[in-house]
Amino acid sequence: MTDQQIQDREAADLKYRNEQIKVLAKAARKSIDTHIQSAVNNGISTDVIHAFMPESDLIARPSHYIVNGYECWDIIDALELSYHLGAVMAYIWRSGRKEGNDPTQDLEKADAHLQHQIKLLKSKRT
Repeated sequence: MTDQQIQDREAADLKYRNEQIKVLAKAARKSIDTHIQSAVNNGISTDVIHAFMPESDLIARPSHYIVNGYECWDIIDALELSYHLGAVMAYIWRSGRKEGNDPTQDLEKADAHLQHQIKLLKSKRT
């Protein structure tokens, strides 16, 4: 094997291992998210859920971004959305789910990001 073939094989092995880790992590997250969503569906306040969640989960995995076991950013990543289109999706996704937050405010934020994305696309055409 040449040095380049060895490097290519090592890169392919690393990519494969990273993909396997992502699959396992996603499965673990989905399991946790499913339990959180089940608790919400059964009337348990997100305040109560947050009281039992580690601090890092409140930052990295807030329950208002988890719907039916799916997390918003997983969908955004899968669709490879730009920053502004991802923000549109995130604000729509959480609208009406974040306690103490006016759902119309989230929709207005989504609209602001959408309008900005449209402006960017139009400016690229000229």
